[in-house]
Amino acid sequence: MSLSTLRTRAVALGAAFALGALALPITAAHAAGVGGLSGGVYSSNGFGISGVTVTLETPVTGAATGLSTVARADGGWQIDAVPEGDYVVHYSGAVDGYALDATTLDAATTYTVTDGSFDYVYDAISSVTLGPNYSITVVGADGTSLALCPRFYNADNPDDGPYGDDCTTTGSPSTGRMTPGRWIVELLDYNGDYVRTWLGSDGTKAHATVVTIPDAGIASLGTVTLPVAAKIRVRVLQGDTGRPFGQDEVCVTPFVARTTVDTASSGCTDAAGYALIGGLPAGTISLQASPTSLDYVGRWEGGTRSQQGSRLTAVTSGTTTQAQVIRLPRSGSISGVVRDKKTGAPLAGYCAATGPYSTTSGDDGTRGFYASCSDAGGHYTIPGLDSGSYKIEWVTRYVDTTTTADHAVTWYGGSTHADAEGVEVANGRTTTGINIRLPLGGSIVGEVRDQFGNPRPLDVLVSEATTRYDVSYGYTGDSGTFTAPSIPTGRMVVMFRLADGSFVYWNGTPTGTRDAAKAKPIATKAGTTVTISSVTIPI
Repeated sequence: MSLSTLRTRAVALGAAFALGALALPITAAHAAGVGGLSGGVYSSNGFGISGVTVTLETPVTGAATGLSTVARADGGWQIDAVPEGDYVVHYSGAVDGYALDATTLDAATTYTVTDGSFDYVYDAISSVTLGPNYSITVVGADGTSLALCPRFYNADNPDDGPYGDDCTTTGSPSTGRMTPGRWIVELLDYNGDYVRTWLGSDGTKAHATVVTIPDAGIASLGTVTLPVAAKIRVRVLQGDTGRPFGQDEVCVTPFVARTTVDTASSGCTDAAGYALIGGLPAGTISLQASPTSLDYVGRWEGGTRSQQGSRLTAVTSGTTTQAQVIRLPRSGSISGVVRDKKTGAPLAGYCAATGPYSTTSGDDGTRGFYASCSDAGGHYTIPGLDSGSYKIEWVTRYVDTTTTADHAVTWYGGSTHADAEGVEVANGRTTTGINIRLPLGGSIVGEVRDQFGNPRPLDVLVSEATTRYDVSYGYTGDSGTFTAPSIPTGRMVVMFRLADGSFVYWNGTPTGTRDAAKAKPIATKAGTTVTISSVTIPI
């Protein structure tokens, strides 16, 4: 990861931290007329500066306000319960000056705090350049000295990463700088000549050694030896014509045996249909070929649709093994016309998904989802389908729409996913005449407040009570009120997503419930609005 990427992440993390302040506990006395300021103080080369005292002062005079904090190891800081008004940010200690990168009070930037505001101050100090705080030596098992930079993952949350991936100097040993803290370390050879290895006893992520990057001084990460990699070469052909796929038309991903353990490597086809994949550990490998267009569907080596039962290829360190040719079938499709249930007029901008569909995540099970939206004449096609039976759901996406009416989320041949009718698809063929008439959508409206009566900004999800398929989404925003549109006839559950990803479910009481089983289903009818009682969710 480049320094510019690291800085971008720092800004994003800081902004997220600032927004996170909305979820921090406050007292009743702070219910109105206060906001907050947070930020990060960074070196010129993009690393957080720890130990900086951050003080808010009055502009022009520099009068003290009594509001201050000390920056964390990553340079981040936050001051809550700031009364409305104008402030300058004053640094002292490890850095002396003012935001943004100013040395005098009259050059300082003024920040206006309003009720409920939480501004973020990103400040890179041009006069401060931080040197390396770690060193590492990387060699190949064949004795080659490798100019590789470590990639860092949060030791307490190993999925949080990678960070770093660039060095101040690259050689033997390599030196670089990383935010002080606890990390696990990965070494990855992008050329694929050596196997990805984690710093630790056996080179795996599961047993990676936790290293501590200090606030001061240099941590020696020792020497890491990377095994020489195996490589696979595989050709991918069109199943219907026998012709090879062209440049980058198919990408092939390897996995260790028949597991979900990836090898941090993949390869895409060249002009002759060959993909070369390096970085593989010795052993057996399963290969998944995925086309980049919607004209064909993916397969595993051996022609299977799933990894189970796929062919395994044995590979040896330092050699390139030719795998069995993989042939991809031409995809099938579904087409039809979308119309208004009452008038019969064609509807544009309604997208068909083969489910499971989620209006909040876009995980619809359909490749090229936006390619499935109806045009001005109401015609739609779902491309890129493998053979099988599909249940189809239509949702409003307002893509090239010619109507402002809101129609209900609708399943083909049923009212829910459970009773929807399956549509059969064959490879290389289009199943036609799958037409649908959509009723006008209903809506669910309500409001959410905190314990002080202030609006509580939250995501609102509506799902089918029996299947828990999401059918609509809303957001309370600054007003605390929400409208979830496109609601069909049925029984729905309303849930409010909190900052930590958990949910509060509406159950008809003033505070809701965190127990999904105790959510109270709401009877809805297409074309009508249901207003639910307000919910108080404490900050």
